[in-house]
Amino acid sequence: MGSIRLNGGEALAYAHHRVASRKRITLVVSEQGEVSVRTPPGVGVRRAEAFLRQNADWVLARQEHAEARLAARPVLGEEAEIPYLGESLTLRFFEGRGVVRRLETDLWLPARYREQSDLKPVLERWYRRRAKEHLRARLDHWSVLMAVTFSRLEVRGQKSRWGSCSAKGGISLNWKLMWLPSALVDYVVIHELCHRRHMNHSPAFWAMVGVYDPDYRRHRLALRRFEGPW
Repeated sequence: MGSIRLNGGEALAYAHHRVASRKRITLVVSEQGEVSVRTPPGVGVRRAEAFLRQNADWVLARQEHAEARLAARPVLGEEAEIPYLGESLTLRFFEGRGVVRRLETDLWLPARYREQSDLKPVLERWYRRRAKEHLRARLDHWSVLMAVTFSRLEVRGQKSRWGSCSAKGGISLNWKLMWLPSALVDYVVIHELCHRRHMNHSPAFWAMVGVYDPDYRRHRLALRRFEGPW
């Protein structure tokens, strides 16, 4: 980690990542406003910081946007609503011992999880359990229809990817897909299964995606615009 002052402002923390396959310098500002500089292996700190200064206006604008977006998100707590496959679940708390459970449109949690620091991890665990069941079922469904196979499913929590497919047929899907409407979930599943025939994003790949999801362009756009509850 390093820090730098841009446009005479406060010190800005940033991460410098040297990536073997990278040929040029790029900047990334995460949804949380974290800044990283990704460079080829031979690029030093001085050049990385010079690139940051050259793009100071863009970096600061992206950070301001990220902060505003985070501030606009509702605080998780009693009666807060969270997304679940196109529906909304209302958070409820109960006293005493017990486990997280869904009753129709309510998600009930033990009162000991009221604090934000405790609530998010327990919600993530609940989403992950549901994801393992639901995403496996969707993969099984679409792989049969598409006449393709996959070797295994791994549910992960990637920061910037909804899914991936390895050359050996392993499918990795993000548990946050459970925040999305079912049609978008299926688009991601179809997208990754199409990589079992085309390990690229060639015209042939997109033609195959279009066969099984004619609205894939609209779904791609919706994914890019989607903002989760945290």
